[in-house]
Amino acid sequence: MPPRLSEVVPGYKEAVERELTLRETAFLCDRTVLANGLRVRQFTPTHMLQALYSESPFVMGGNVQGEHLLQFLWIIRDPTLWKDEDKQRFISAHLYLLQPAPFLEAFHAIQQYMEETFMDRPAAAEVAGEHTSYYSNVAELVDIFGHEYGWEEQYILNLPYIRLYQYLRCIIARNSLEEVSFINRFSDLAAIAWAGMQNRVGSSPASENPQPTP
Repeated sequence: MPPRLSEVVPGYKEAVERELTLRETAFLCDRTVLANGLRVRQFTPTHMLQALYSESPFVMGGNVQGEHLLQFLWIIRDPTLWKDEDKQRFISAHLYLLQPAPFLEAFHAIQQYMEETFMDRPAAAEVAGEHTSYYSNVAELVDIFGHEYGWEEQYILNLPYIRLYQYLRCIIARNSLEEVSFINRFSDLAAIAWAGMQNRVGSSPASENPQPTP
């Protein structure tokens, strides 16, 4: 019997546990804590629309400046701590994040937050040639869950992506006529990295059996 990946792949077991914990705890509370200790809401389609409207580089790409960091943190803030009228007070309280070290820490914390948010997003289908979109990704989610579960638009828009994509995987698996394989972002990446390392080691001259010198 071949060994389990958790027995041979460094970090694989921890990655699986991380995925399971993120999926389960997403249903416990709609708030979370960034890696740098800031308390925020889990990312929702409403947050995505606000970030797109603000042209945030965290969702549109590009260089992130201090103003972008504070802007994004305001969008995902915990509303039980910061009301709509508290924006100036929020900015003043977080100006320290513009210092180099806190900025980098917050930047990487948001990157991790977004990576975890979309870890279960289905892979986009590859379409040859130019593809024209006739509706937004958010509209597609509203249509899917409205049709499948009868949910109202506003309810869907305020559900965290990390929960929506789990529901979407269930829908895809249930309606598929064939067995469906999904990508587990963190554990599969650990396995791929390990396999690549094994291939490099196996193909390197140093890995060959040494020949006796005459």
